[in-house]
Amino acid sequence: MRWRPLTGSGLEHVRIYHWNSGVKIFGTLIGETDETPFGLSYEINLALDWSFEALLVQTDTGTMEHLRRDPDGDWHGWRDPLPELAACTDIDLSGSPLTNTLPIRRVTDWQVGIPRHFSMAYVDLPRLSFRPHRQIYTWLGENRYRYQNADESFSADLTVDDAGFVVDYPPLFKRA
Repeated sequence: MRWRPLTGSGLEHVRIYHWNSGVKIFGTLIGETDETPFGLSYEINLALDWSFEALLVQTDTGTMEHLRRDPDGDWHGWRDPLPELAACTDIDLSGSPLTNTLPIRRVTDWQVGIPRHFSMAYVDLPRLSFRPHRQIYTWLGENRYRYQNADESFSADLTVDDAGFVVDYPPLFKRA
């Protein structure tokens, strides 16, 4: 799949593989931050239920970062534990509509109009910094979800395909 931003330039290209032990996602993201172009590649490992296990990111400048969540729910970078992410269950890659699919696919008991609260490990790309970020998803029916920042600073109604992948994310992204 591919997505393009609705403003500025860029493109995200993703390949998704299902294995007996889980899901592996390979992605490439090119874009710009503050008018500075960047490129990076990433690999995400998920369990069969689409719960997050690990992320590896490499930028076009050669900088690499690793993030993983162990079975006990503890988060780690390359060498250090990341206790500030303790309440997080999923990741949210900035500049990527792909990671909106993780909670949509993982939760199996959505009810129309009932908000679900999530604590995400927000990955600021291309800076490769991490911080907790609270988000709300509400199933609107059919293939539509409302995404909101918990602090109410942003909201968007997403259209997804039958597999839960974003098709339209106004005003930020559209699947190419």
